[in-house]
Amino acid sequence: MPWVEADRFLAHTPAGTYLWPYVVFILPNLFFSGAIFFTTATLTRNILSTRLTALCALGVNLRFTFFSDDPACPLGGGARLSSAE
Repeated sequence: MPWVEADRFLAHTPAGTYLWPYVVFILPNLFFSGAIFFTTATLTRNILSTRLTALCALGVNLRFTFFSDDPACPLGGGARLSSAE
């Protein structure tokens, strides 16, 4: 950003501020989803069942995102198809 001085932009922001979300949210989610897909692939030995598991996980994620009441969520809160008001 050319209008912000370089020494003020990143001078007081520690690296942990950017790394903490990855450590707390992304890495555990990658581990558990990878474990679920690996277990499905190992037990069934069928790529179709693994892909169906991935699609089901995506569907569950989208369902909870869509019906979330979190106003920060772009699809949640006021984006419902019908309201009870």
